[in-house]
Amino acid sequence: MLLATIFCVVAAHGQSFDVDGISYNVITQPTDESPGEVEVTGGEIKEEIAIPETVTYDEKTYTIVSIGRDAFSGRYRSDNFTRKYIIPGTVKTIKYHAFYDNYYLEEVEFNEGLETIGQSAFGYAYQLREIRLPSTVAYIDADAFITNQENSATISCLASTPPNIGSTTFQGRTDATLHVVVSDVDAYKDAEYWKDFSEITGDILYTDRTDRCYAPVFTLDNDLLTMSCKTEGATIYYTIDGSLPDENAIRYTSPISYSTNPIIRAIAIADGKESSAVRNYYDTEYIESIRNVTDEQGISYTLIQSDDGNFFYYSVTGHSDELSADIVIPDEVNGCPVRAIRSNAFYNCSNINSVTIGNAVTQIGSSAFYNCSNISSVTIGKAVTQIEPNAFYGCYNLNVVVVTVKDNFEFCNNDIIGAFRSGSIKLIDNDGIEITEFVIPEGVTSIGEKAFQRCTGLSAITIPNSVTSIGSQAFLKCI
Repeated sequence: MLLATIFCVVAAHGQSFDVDGISYNVITQPTDESPGEVEVTGGEIKEEIAIPETVTYDEKTYTIVSIGRDAFSGRYRSDNFTRKYIIPGTVKTIKYHAFYDNYYLEEVEFNEGLETIGQSAFGYAYQLREIRLPSTVAYIDADAFITNQENSATISCLASTPPNIGSTTFQGRTDATLHVVVSDVDAYKDAEYWKDFSEITGDILYTDRTDRCYAPVFTLDNDLLTMSCKTEGATIYYTIDGSLPDENAIRYTSPISYSTNPIIRAIAIADGKESSAVRNYYDTEYIESIRNVTDEQGISYTLIQSDDGNFFYYSVTGHSDELSADIVIPDEVNGCPVRAIRSNAFYNCSNINSVTIGNAVTQIGSSAFYNCSNISSVTIGKAVTQIEPNAFYGCYNLNVVVVTVKDNFEFCNNDIIGAFRSGSIKLIDNDGIEITEFVIPEGVTSIGEKAFQRCTGLSAITIPNSVTSIGSQAFLKCI
């Protein structure tokens, strides 16, 4: 009866569709209150492609929020290319290789709303005549606009805060002049990798931005950090925990001591004017000094900057030879949260008996505890939403997994494939009560192959209508 119900759910919800020559993949289904969301996955080849803000299919309306991995890549032949793409402001993310190797691509029209451009998204688009980045862009990944041929593209960026980029984001293009807003020249000249452009010119006026506050400027002198703003009457607010500042944040009144705070974020606000862009400050030498650490348990961590460049967090990357038998992944190290356990971090560690994962960790990487044959119990913190393939594969003594009962716990995720694959598993909540009925939260779209394999203590699993695919053996030796 359960399997029949599962297959009915899958058949009732299509995951992809085509409209007007553009292919889409459903991210979330629409509700009575809001439209669903879709990602562009490809499209037919024609002279110009204008991606709409919304699309309607099967009497349901969806907002286009991203351009998917490899969506329009490989259009490099003279008989197989698109000359221009128009990307609407509803698109927040352009993913890996989305327009990679589009040799004859001449023009891309970005709009306000775009936040992230993925790795190699426009790599080797030799014919691009202009790269005009909107003010909302915050992060551009490695090789996003890389080229290995002489190129005369005009490059401009309207973001007041220089987006976080890598050393190869504009490789082959930094001999060009970078055009920015008049008031932001100094910020770009000081920003890592942006300053590699041969010339940076402030010739975009924005009508001199008389309706908007200038962004705060930082000055560090003898461990005292001063913040200032050119806008008369503006008040500066700042945070020291990586969160976005607003009028409810700490109000700047005088220089502050700066010694161990990894990042300061500040904004200027004045009556009758638009708030400034957020500016970030961190001490590079301090960050480097805490980049790689090993704690007293023998657990090794690496400090990582978030994709948008706005905060730092630690990832568990390995261990020393003197690893403790009962390990605890802490919530934070050096004031920065521990958010991830890297793939293979404890691979083949036969001396571990128990694992407690802190409440800041969101991701347990593939094969993270692979073949840790003596682990008997695992306690999963309340923030974990992703357990990758084979995370606890070969942990044959593992029989108890303690989880926090919460709405956003996704034991099944697009990336979860047989996370445990060991003996029979009982799920226990934090009060020591066995979980026999598991409710998969609404919004989960895919249950991966072998996701609940050997969870023998479960007597019922509720699957929401949002699930559109279920992998093979997802419930093998389970219910």
